[in-house]
Amino acid sequence: MFIPLHLFIIFILLLISQLHARPADLSEGSRGTVHNFFQGILLGLSDVCYYASMDLFCAAVLDPLLCDNGNDYTEDEDMDDDEDWPPTKVEVVCVGLGRTGTTSLAIAFDMLGHHSYHDDQLLELAFHDDEDDEEMFEEIGKKGYDVSFRTNAATAVKYNAKVILTVRVSPESYARSWAKLAHACIVSLQRIPFKWFARVQEFYPTLEDEFLYEATTLGNNPPQPEQYMNETLLAMVYVDYNERLIETVPAEDLLVFNVKEGWDPLCRFLNIPIPVDNKGRQLPFPNVNNAAKKAGEMLVYDLVPYTWWIVPALLIYALICFVKWFVHRFGGACEHPRMTLGLLGLLGNVFGGGAHESAALIETVSLVGGDEENLKESKLGEMRKRTKVRILRG
Repeated sequence: MFIPLHLFIIFILLLISQLHARPADLSEGSRGTVHNFFQGILLGLSDVCYYASMDLFCAAVLDPLLCDNGNDYTEDEDMDDDEDWPPTKVEVVCVGLGRTGTTSLAIAFDMLGHHSYHDDQLLELAFHDDEDDEEMFEEIGKKGYDVSFRTNAATAVKYNAKVILTVRVSPESYARSWAKLAHACIVSLQRIPFKWFARVQEFYPTLEDEFLYEATTLGNNPPQPEQYMNETLLAMVYVDYNERLIETVPAEDLLVFNVKEGWDPLCRFLNIPIPVDNKGRQLPFPNVNNAAKKAGEMLVYDLVPYTWWIVPALLIYALICFVKWFVHRFGGACEHPRMTLGLLGLLGNVFGGGAHESAALIETVSLVGGDEENLKESKLGEMRKRTKVRILRG
């Protein structure tokens, strides 16, 4: 229940900015930095709702906001509604490190009619640590995925799969981007409330392996998990990883690819035509998770652990206020007036009114509908006092 306050704030910003976004937008690069930043914030809230298993809320509220009617292509176009695809064989393995355009490439494969096993499928098909890469490779194919982003190059070579290595402009740009993502995935996801979510804990070991061990292993040296945000080390690992992979995969089966190059090198490598829309126009190559959008998403990950308690506190406060109003309004009809008075006295102390507010509340309820017998006794006692005063005066 800690989501609504954050959503309310972001919805106001969305209305002011007239934003309309979706996580698989094909043209983020053509939009402004501020627009993409708020897209990332909305996507971060969607992630949190998903982690919290608030699927109905996501479907009813966030999914309509995360659609883009301006594109002629949607991610689900020409794809089966259910994901019970027939068993197949993995034909393409994408081995680029994270933050090198792998999400954009996964969407591109979906547009080409393939089924990609990427980050979004980790919960559907999570593997245990004791499963080797070849078993995972075969299992991914049995689930209907013909493109894998979770297979190493050696296995791809053994099974004669084509290999795509995604790269960035420079090792330094990779290191900066990866370090920011690592902080959100390793630090934030182990804070409250994220660590309460079953979905987070289910795939968190996979994140640990990727961010703490794979990303900090330089050559044949042991991993340095404590240095997982050291940008110098990350850049060195990036260069070493790419060089070793290029040496492992035969040149005819390898494509070194920067997503900024677009469809041409990818479609030539796969020997397939460039996708077009229903009017024959070439579809734009996906451009998602740019720096501004990722910054907005990571901001949500960083803020939620510090602000999640606000909404529960407000809900409790609202509940107490409602009980206070209800008892004050209908206290005269209660079967146990003394219990009503005690509750009002407690509420008076809770809200800081102290003894004066408690006394006022008790007096009010007593006048509205207190104990009838006590009220009669009080009136008789008052009449007796008046009689005695008259006798003394007489």
